[in-house]
Amino acid sequence: MQKRTWQAALGVALAGLVLVAAACGGGGETAIELDGTAWILTDLAGQGVIDDSEVTLEFAGGRVTGWAGCNRFGVEYTSNGAELKIGEEMATTLMWCEGLMDQETAYRQALTAAESVTLKDGALTVHTSKGDLVFAAR
Repeated sequence: MQKRTWQAALGVALAGLVLVAAACGGGGETAIELDGTAWILTDLAGQGVIDDSEVTLEFAGGRVTGWAGCNRFGVEYTSNGAELKIGEEMATTLMWCEGLMDQETAYRQALTAAESVTLKDGALTVHTSKGDLVFAAR
C-alpha cells in the first residue's frame, strides 16, 4: 500500500512540474525586445558577407529599416515572443551596385521569410526558411 501512495505522490509532483514549466514558457522562448535596436549582418545563411559591404537592420516603431549593401530598405514588422514576421512589401531605393546585387537580393528575400529570432551571447539570429541571418549589435 505504501508503494502506491509513493507512486501517486510522485505522479502528482511530476504533473505539477509540467504545469509550472508550461506557465513559465517551458519551451525556452522569451520575449526579445527588438524596438530601438540596430544590427550589422555577420552571416547570410552560412555564406558569410562580402568584404567591405555593410548590411544593417534597425527596428523602430513597428518598422524595420536598413542598408542591404547597395540600397536602403524599409518595411513593417511584428514580433510576439520569439516570433518575427517581416512584411513582403519592402520599399527600397533603386541603385545598382556591381558585385553586390546577388547578396542584396538574397538578404531581402531571407528577411521577408523571417519566422523567429533568438538572442544569444550578443548575437541576434533571424531564423528564416531561406537560412539563418546572424547579426552583431551595431
